[in-house]
Order: sequence, then structure tokens, then C-alpha cells
Amino acid sequence: PNLLLMDEPTTHLDMASIDALVGALKQFDGTLIFISHDVYFIRQLGNHVVHVNAGKLTHYAGDYQYYLDRTAATSARAALTSTGIKAAPKPVKQDAKPAGDRKDQKRAEADQRQARARFLKEQQQQVHKLEKEISDLEKRRGELTVELEKPETYSTPGKAMAINRELSGIEDSLHALGKDWEKASSHLLELEESA
Repeated sequence: PNLLLMDEPTTHLDMASIDALVGALKQFDGTLIFISHDVYFIRQLGNHVVHVNAGKLTHYAGDYQYYLDRTAATSARAALTSTGIKAAPKPVKQDAKPAGDRKDQKRAEADQRQARARFLKEQQQQVHKLEKEISDLEKRRGELTVELEKPETYSTPGKAMAINRELSGIEDSLHALGKDWEKASSHLLELEESA
């Protein structure tokens, strides 16, 4: 059979290369099985999700959003059923009003949801900020490479050396930002899965 297995295929790729890879894989006439923390890549290609947890496989016959929706519903259901079992009952005074307790509980739950949503949004902004920085650096690297290809660059003493020094700094920054982006993307994926 026409089968392609890929493990974290986008780890060391820039955004343009990821888009090119996605385009090529969309044309692939066969079965593609991949493992990835790159949410963009997953959303572009995934049409079935298999979640592996503690050696147990759970198949979701839908795309990534379907998987998120199903796991969110399952998590919410599990939270509702486990809350009554695991939560220690609060001592209730004889003159306490149960309706007030429910309102307080709902308010606390709403506050928690808002805090999670705020944190998720901050994490999404962090990932986008890193992607923008990476994109800007890659653009600058391209400009410098073009500059190095021009013969007149070498007619000015020290100009090529300065460009190479800047290119070296850009490569170091891209390497560090790539690691930060990978970590932030993984964290964002975990947050989206638990949301």
C-alpha cells in the first residue's frame, strides 16, 4: 500500500517550507500517518486523530477540531461526574441557603473558565509573536543573502564581513526562537486539548 509515516516533520522547517510540505502532502495519493505538535500542520492535513495515552489508543473519525470538540465534551462530562465523587462536601450550616452556594460555585467556575481562556489567548499571542519574529528574521536573512550575491558588496572593504556577522547572529536567533516556538506550540496544543 501507499503509506507514508512521519514523525514531527515540521520541527526544523520555516513557515514557507511548512506550507510547501503541506501542499506536497495534500497531493500525496495514499495514507499519511504523522505525529506532530504543530497545530497548523495538524489542522491542514489531519482527517482522523488517534490519541495515545498510557498505551491506550482512542480513534476519532474526524479532523482535529472534531477531536478537540469530542475530548472537551468527554473532559467536561468526566469533570461533572467526578466532581460529585471526589470533592469533599462543604460543611453546611442549618441556616445556609443552598441557592447561594450554587451561585458562588457557578461564579467560581465562570472565573476559572475566564482565567483559562485568558491564559489560552496569551499563549496563542505568544506563539503568533514568535512566528512573526521568525518570519521577520527569515526575510532579513534572505535580504542579506541577496546582498552577498552582488559583486559590488565586495568592493566596499569590510561590508561582506559585516553581512556575514549579521547572518551568523540571525542564524543563532532563529535557532533559539525555533526552540521557543516549539515549546510554546506544544504548550498551546496541551492547553487546547484540555480546554
